[in-house]
Amino acid sequence: MTLENKVQRDIALAIGAEEDLMLLRNNNGTAIHTNENTGKQYRVKYGLGTGSADLVGILFDEFTGLGVWFCIECKRPGEELTTKQKEVRQAWEAFGALVYECHSADEARQALELARATIRRRTAFSVPA
Repeated sequence: MTLENKVQRDIALAIGAEEDLMLLRNNNGTAIHTNENTGKQYRVKYGLGTGSADLVGILFDEFTGLGVWFCIECKRPGEELTTKQKEVRQAWEAFGALVYECHSADEARQALELARATIRRRTAFSVPA
């Protein structure tokens, strides 16, 4: 297990069971499938694409009854986002997603609290559904 995989596992264990959060692992890559009849191989991409966050999910807002796209890019201590990850983060945030870079379970807990506070701030003047 790589250090980044350990960070990712620790984060998922730390916040994955929160009642207001549905958290999913976003695996990215290419699978090769073979047609049993013809033997022809096909490459099929899976995941949310290059640069997308490692952990993605929906953070439920009890006040509005709506969910907000919540994402964590897991990084080894001292590692930074790649250019592509920064581009994806910027694009997702432009659509209202809450995206965080975390190097530990403690940072992920802080990110989740910040996300909850951000949602409360954004919905402070909203009318409940």
